[in-house]
Amino acid sequence: MADTIFSQTSGDAGSRLVARLIQIANEAPPEGKSHWLVALVGRPASGKTSLASELARRVNAAAPGTCCVVPMDGYHLTRAQLDQFPDPLHAHAKRGAHWTFDPLALGRKLCEISRSKADTVTVHAFDHAAKDPHFDAIAVPAAARVVIVEGLYLLLTLSPWCEAVAPWFSLRVLLECPAAVCRARGARRNYAAGICASLAASEARWDDSDNRNGALLLEHLDRTALDAVLTQEDAQQLLFPPADSAAASGVGAAGADPGAAGGNAGSGSDV
Repeated sequence: MADTIFSQTSGDAGSRLVARLIQIANEAPPEGKSHWLVALVGRPASGKTSLASELARRVNAAAPGTCCVVPMDGYHLTRAQLDQFPDPLHAHAKRGAHWTFDPLALGRKLCEISRSKADTVTVHAFDHAAKDPHFDAIAVPAAARVVIVEGLYLLLTLSPWCEAVAPWFSLRVLLECPAAVCRARGARRNYAAGICASLAASEARWDDSDNRNGALLLEHLDRTALDAVLTQEDAQQLLFPPADSAAASGVGAAGADPGAAGGNAGSGSDV
């Protein structure tokens, strides 16, 4: 584990993480590997997708073409697979729980990315319209030495995640965000995506499903293995620098809310 990059002042952990990512983008990966794999985890709607994109943008600005992002949500079990569960209705209702993913397939893909000498490795994305994975939709080029993988369960200490997925990461990052903020963002997002018929129903669904999933991560997360812990304020400093007058209001120049538009809206869950 690298020296842990804990937040000391607002924005400090974010800038230090960016500097570390730029550093490894210009270094050879660990022996026997072709890429640095970085895990970014946090509660549902904490802003992982927005933060991962911004980290990659900053790394690529300093070292063009050396960083890309891979979402975990492409490794949902398909709806057809959920139909094979003993209780399909329950499986579909709980889609987004750790047991509705395929961590073994994700682990095999992380292994391939880590060790591949090929020009390109393809990974799954999530098709929100189809509400199912879109196989081999994202290309990870050989030049992308730093691959940021974002998702809820990447560092889960429960089996089989802890054996199949977590060991592949050279850098482990937690994005912390208050539960109430995540609830407001996630409920709005799921309602806007048509998952629930009303905002109240979306909030109830969040309390019963997404909030529990986030609590599971935090309960089964080895904080001693983390390399960086970013707060909501750290993420805001990266996404909306102080020069952006909208930053003070907690939204972007276009009214963006990190976590409100990203993630897994449309899948029936939020990771």
